[in-house]
Amino acid sequence: MAVPFLLAWRRLPASDKVRELLRAPGMSGPHLALLFEMAAVLAVQFLLPFHLARIGASPTEIGLILLAFPVGVMAFGVLGGVLTDVWHGRSIATIGAVTVTVGVLLLVPLDPAWAPGELAWRLAVAGAGAGLFAGPNQTVAMTTAPAHLLNTTGATTSVARQLGIALGPALVTASWTLPGDGITAMRLSAGLAAALAVLSVLAMVRRAAPQTSPSTERTPA
Repeated sequence: MAVPFLLAWRRLPASDKVRELLRAPGMSGPHLALLFEMAAVLAVQFLLPFHLARIGASPTEIGLILLAFPVGVMAFGVLGGVLTDVWHGRSIATIGAVTVTVGVLLLVPLDPAWAPGELAWRLAVAGAGAGLFAGPNQTVAMTTAPAHLLNTTGATTSVARQLGIALGPALVTASWTLPGDGITAMRLSAGLAAALAVLSVLAMVRRAAPQTSPSTERTPA
């Protein structure tokens, strides 16, 4: 439903700077990585309460288990910023994306016999990765962007984040309910969340095509 509006927007002068930014070398990676990473973690956070309610967890237990994710984000978010100040932001963001992927993959079995702590530590791993990813990825986007498009970059990364927040729950809802709402369909949805996390890693490690430096061009004799 959004496609006609997007096509119409592309014809407006207001879209020029956004299109210029996303065509700039190295800019698609941080945006796509952010979109897929947010989709993956929101998919998991949306899905798990239903799984926990199905196996008989109380609302208090569900809340405490889900709290493991933001605790992981808080514990490693500052660390991600500190490491980015002394190391390469893309490397830290990639480590974060890989850690999110590992955490989500560990959740895919969704074994009904898991104790609350067994779910919580897996969520904490994903949260730690999200904490390592967020700040460094934004740093990569802002330092890679053309200087005259920094404000646009702040806006486009926010849009990518919000698209991920909307996309993740929508995708896992469809994959969970269309074939039936049993545990197999729920595991399929968790696998879809893991696939989104893998896409975030691939977007992060993708390198921009090298540009020809003006200093290497020959001048006519």
